[in-house]
Amino acid sequence: MELDPIIDAKNDSQDAGISAELALQQIADLCKHINGLQVEVSRGGRVFTAFEKSNKSKRGILSIIGESMGDSIISLKVEVLRAPENIRISMGMFCRSLSSLGNKCRVLAPSIWKKTSDYSYCLELQAKAVPLSAVRANALLNELKRIDELAKDLQKQVPAPRSQSDLDKLFEKHSQILQPVYSWNIDSGSEVNRWAEQLCDFMSGSLCIAVASPFETCLEYALSALSKAGEQSGRVFGRCLLPAINAKAIVDIAREAPGTAVVPASRISLGTSPYELGNEMQAMLAALSSANTPVLFTGTYEQLQGVFHGGQGGQSDPLCPVVMRVPEVSLEDLAGFAIWSQSRFAGGIPQSAQARLCQTVISVLREKDPAGQKRFLPAVVGRAVSQWSSGKSCLTESSASFVTSVSALSESLAGLSAKPRVSRAPAVQEHFTRVLTDPGLLCFLQEKLLAQDAALRMLVERLRAEILTRPEHQPVRYCAQGTPATGKSASAVMLADSLNVPYVNIDAASMPDYHTAAAQLLGSGRGIVGSHQSGRLEQAAKHHQGVLLEISDLDHAVPSVRSALADLFLQVLETGEAQSATGAMFSCSNIIFSFTMNLPEGMDEALYRSIGFGERSKQEIAFRVSAEIKRVLSSAFLSRVGTPILFEPLTSEALATIVERAVRSAVRSATEHLQIPIAAVELEPGIGEFLVACMGKGAGAFGARGLLELGRVAASDALLCALNPKTDLAGKKIRVRAGQDGNLVIDPY
Repeated sequence: MELDPIIDAKNDSQDAGISAELALQQIADLCKHINGLQVEVSRGGRVFTAFEKSNKSKRGILSIIGESMGDSIISLKVEVLRAPENIRISMGMFCRSLSSLGNKCRVLAPSIWKKTSDYSYCLELQAKAVPLSAVRANALLNELKRIDELAKDLQKQVPAPRSQSDLDKLFEKHSQILQPVYSWNIDSGSEVNRWAEQLCDFMSGSLCIAVASPFETCLEYALSALSKAGEQSGRVFGRCLLPAINAKAIVDIAREAPGTAVVPASRISLGTSPYELGNEMQAMLAALSSANTPVLFTGTYEQLQGVFHGGQGGQSDPLCPVVMRVPEVSLEDLAGFAIWSQSRFAGGIPQSAQARLCQTVISVLREKDPAGQKRFLPAVVGRAVSQWSSGKSCLTESSASFVTSVSALSESLAGLSAKPRVSRAPAVQEHFTRVLTDPGLLCFLQEKLLAQDAALRMLVERLRAEILTRPEHQPVRYCAQGTPATGKSASAVMLADSLNVPYVNIDAASMPDYHTAAAQLLGSGRGIVGSHQSGRLEQAAKHHQGVLLEISDLDHAVPSVRSALADLFLQVLETGEAQSATGAMFSCSNIIFSFTMNLPEGMDEALYRSIGFGERSKQEIAFRVSAEIKRVLSSAFLSRVGTPILFEPLTSEALATIVERAVRSAVRSATEHLQIPIAAVELEPGIGEFLVACMGKGAGAFGARGLLELGRVAASDALLCALNPKTDLAGKKIRVRAGQDGNLVIDPY
């Protein structure tokens, strides 16, 4: 649309004798006052070009081309933007900019800029080819200045370039192995910048560096600071892209790389014997130093320690490599850097959009503790940039909801996340609560375990209180005490079956010394055979659906083991965490600890006998048992596990019922193994009392285990005697009765 608001039609007659060339020259002179443009006029006087002669990038009008279109019109093509073809600009800002143009100029189709193959975006102004009066010249100059301000606003929306072309070209031949590290605009006076300068100084002495930080974003920020510091000394950095790399490959890459290689410790795969680890790492560092090709290793302190601790025979040398921990970085700087870094994968983000996203990220993370801020920052930034790239608005409310959801996650394939006071996994808490508060749990346990109704009732009540009131970072626990074979371990197994979780038993009495106990539970220290394997306690803790861990006979362990384990479980029960022999912390909040014990030297029976079976007081027994546990272990341990749940000695009636169950179960099991289908198993009344009587007065001392063994042996002997060519048991009912010589007899019918 051709408009000329500047030209006054009344003056046409006065300007009729002035040439178009003079008007063109006047407009060219005006353009010199715009953004410091240099002006060149063609020899014919019908075209001029105004452009920025220096290579420094300036904001505002980039160039102006004026051309006489015959003797009546002068066209001004004003370049306001120059950017790649796939540039992403906020549609709202672009529309607002166009609306401010009014009817004084029009937008031209983009054209290709020959020098860089970028696209040039221009506006067109038209005026009649007549000389300019002072008023008209001032109006035209103001219009150009207004367009200059519009150009500045548009150029602020242009995303930063995806990469730095010089670095890309330098690493072009190694692009499959190394990725250049780009620098960010970090304050030159910041602590991180001074740290980076010192690190570059160390590397100038051919020293390999291990950069440690528990947070990936902090490592990336540090590398960006190193890239900026390296510009002063001509040092560039390239991050290794290989998923796994051994010592020889590290040396080869370092020698061929156009800059300093950056190798994440998590990608180092030595594949060597743990006994040769120290020698291999020392040889690699020596080779890098002698070739004057230092390498930068990055990762968490634990990852770096796992690679460079040296194994057996390793040397302790603070120069092999030099350990540099990343300084503290503010949330504002980390957020700005993370958005800038992530935007390179999204085709670039305008600076104004980066500022808005940064404010959103900071506002939703500010309430978190410093460690939580750095931990969740990558996820929040990734989501924000992804939403912006897809054209969605990144609202503070939705981002805050996202952070809340991510913060609730605690389960990983290596155990619960390693943050202080790890809470029990929500799914485990919900499952434990549902099962342990189920009214049918007590009936299930009482049906399976005879003559311990009171103990099982107390056990269920204790577990319900534990799961409902115990802090979720602490494991559930209880202590069961009683004479041998009264159902303490059996109830633990049944409880694990009810919860559908693994059952693990650790027999403290079988550990001969403290070192064996520590190695079994917490694993071996670095440099010791089997140090790559986790201890049994850590293995149990990593059952993400929960686990029931029985610690049996702690009171029967040798004094050194008993003392060490009591101290260990004091820490575990209180903090919910334990430390492996390699130094890593792991959570035990998903575990149900069952401490089962019977007092040593027959003290259980002595306690009951001293009171008398006819008038014993449960309160007095519980008091004496607690006193003995305090004496053998400690008051602190007893306060952690609570009042012991007493499993009383079995009565003769209970013993008879137990042995009858054992006989019936043994007959069915034996016939199944012999592939003899039977219809039913019936027991003659009094079989249980008969077998208990055969054991004599000491039957109760054997407990349930001895009776179960007696019932299985008697049933199997009777079945084998009943099997002969004349007897066919298939499909028949079997009756078990007492024989005249004290054994069992099986009759089919």
